This record gives sequence, C-alpha cells and structure tokens, in this order.
Amino acid sequence: MDRRSRNVMNARLFLLICGFVSAIVLPSNAAKADAPNASTSPAQYSYVTKVPVASSQDPTLPQILEVDLNAQQLSAPGPLAVRILTSPNVSSVFVHVEGQTFGIPLAQSGQFELAVTLPTLPSYMKGRNYNFDFEALTTDGKRTHIGVPVFITL
Repeated sequence: MDRRSRNVMNARLFLLICGFVSAIVLPSNAAKADAPNASTSPAQYSYVTKVPVASSQDPTLPQILEVDLNAQQLSAPGPLAVRILTSPNVSSVFVHVEGQTFGIPLAQSGQFELAVTLPTLPSYMKGRNYNFDFEALTTDGKRTHIGVPVFITL
C-alpha cells in the first residue's frame, strides 16, 4: 500500500472514530434542541469564521453566516465543539471530512451545534491539517458549502 492510500485510510479511520463518538453524544444534544437557552457559551468558541453574504443573493438560498469551533488546533483526546449559524430556512447541516459525512444537530432555528470528545489517535494521524467542508441544506434541496481548515496537534 502506498503512502497516499495509507494516509487516506488513516484519515477515514479517524473520522469513523469521531462519528462513533458523535453517535453516542447526539441523543443528548437532540434533547436540548427544544430548549431555547441550551446554546453553548460564546466564550467556548475561539476559532470563528464569519462568511460574507452578497447583498444581491437570492433570499431563498441557504446561507452559512458563521462557523465556530472551540479551536483551530484540536487535540485528540480532547474536546470538539462546533456551532454553525445559518439563515432561518436551513433545515440541516452536514460536515464532510476526508470522504466521510456527519450531521450536526439543530439547536434552534438558524443554529446547529455539536459537542464531542475526540478519542485518542495514533501519532501518525496527528500533526495534519483536515478540511472541514460544512454544507447547509433547505427542505427543497438548495445547498451551500464553506470549507474550514482544522489542524490535529501532535
């Protein structure tokens, strides 16, 4: 197996582990979806990516307004907190990383949140950049994307 194939396989393993961890956490987040004050403290998000919105944009298109993470450099094991602020017409948000897709639960209209603990990873999976591609969708299938780089520390 060549080095590139091994790196892709390792990245997928990392994401599958993260997906397993988020599957365990998602039911507790779903219970908070109806609570209006269940949002995470803004101080928790130190890596904020604001997305400029074109004034002439079609108002029926979904918009990602802001992507917030607890840090740009994440440790494994360690926390991962994500908040996506969207236009009110967005019905679902997904993150795509290295060929894997994970849903981010709705916290309230226009706000999607996920908080998980990243598992311990082998050293060869650390010290790398990953591109988190966030995708927002409306109920009629319109979509938009934004990419956010994240680094897993050694």
